[in-house]
Amino acid sequence: MNDTSTCTAGRHDVETKTAAGNSLHLVGSYLPITENWLYRRLSGLTRYPPVVLADELRNAEDYPLKQIHVFGRAPRWQRALRRLTGNLGYHLITGWPFAYLNAYYRELSVAAPGIVHSHFAPVAVRFRTLRTLARRRFGCPTVCSFYGYDLRGLMPGQKWPGFDQLLSEETAFIVQGPRMAERLAELGCDSSKIYVNPLGIDLSLFPERTTRYDGRCLRVFTVGRLVEKKGIADAVRAVTLAHRKGANISLTVAGDGELRPSIEAIIEIEGAAGFVKLLGTMDYTSLCRLYYSHDVCLQPSVTAANGDTEGGANMCIIEAMAAGLPIVATRHADTATTVAEGENSFLADEHCPEQLTVALLELAGNLELWQSFSIAGRARAFQLFDAQKQAAELEAVYDQILARM
Repeated sequence: MNDTSTCTAGRHDVETKTAAGNSLHLVGSYLPITENWLYRRLSGLTRYPPVVLADELRNAEDYPLKQIHVFGRAPRWQRALRRLTGNLGYHLITGWPFAYLNAYYRELSVAAPGIVHSHFAPVAVRFRTLRTLARRRFGCPTVCSFYGYDLRGLMPGQKWPGFDQLLSEETAFIVQGPRMAERLAELGCDSSKIYVNPLGIDLSLFPERTTRYDGRCLRVFTVGRLVEKKGIADAVRAVTLAHRKGANISLTVAGDGELRPSIEAIIEIEGAAGFVKLLGTMDYTSLCRLYYSHDVCLQPSVTAANGDTEGGANMCIIEAMAAGLPIVATRHADTATTVAEGENSFLADEHCPEQLTVALLELAGNLELWQSFSIAGRARAFQLFDAQKQAAELEAVYDQILARM
């Protein structure tokens, strides 16, 4: 934060008054590096200035907004009353007549929101009391964005507590693409409540490419946490197979996670240590630079055994397109609507490294194809995924939701 920011009584904000019509954004943590897209989403809002309410602060200095509140513990008298009466007794005693003393009420009064937006469904469930208070006492619509893994909470046999209630109570839901909207409806959500608003990127971070693939070593780049849904094992196998078929090829993986030991084992088993490199977690600036020192973006996402998916669009695919990289990916979530298959990308079935290999070899052996994919992908990113435009579209979605109240 800048020098004018303060951090007192659980609040971290610039000392300015807020106006009616703010948008209050509920998050678990503000802000993990892997969720930097949320900062771009919020910082572009102008007609609904953002106020963030988070359980904890992380990296807030890197993602500054004018108002970032940390929801602290309940007042001492509320904690003492809960100990004496238990949760049920506490709620019966305090109830709605005491709402004006409720910490959530104070947060809503300070934020003065026109709309309340939860990011990730578990966050919305956790803040149910605040969301209910916003609707009943402040007349605010409450909106929840699903981003992918949280759809698991609605799957038969895997439902998380509170998710069915969320679907019935929430005013509206925002998802990243048409396939994700279909999936949410299939899982029981009223389709009239669902709005599509893809994420965008800061295009100023992606200048026009000054180099192109020269036909020598095809430098493949994969970005993602080392978790099942990212399909990193398939990326290693696809590049290894291309190498065995005689291609001069290398793979760089940016990201870390729980599957690192197993990925390292696959690299060793495949004899790929000479041309596959794991970089670990990177800061966003370094990551953006790496797109320009590679020739192809490979993102073989898959549906994990527990149902976890990318949900909507893979942000790394959008960034790679903006940097002029041809895309090789899987037909997963909303990837097929993010890219233009045959124009700037090749798509394969999930868990089919052989299909990925065919695509890599096609690009490795055809410089004209690489160049046309590069140009088309950059144009598509600039046309469809500008963060500023997407923020304006999000505000238009807010307008539609409010008009239905």
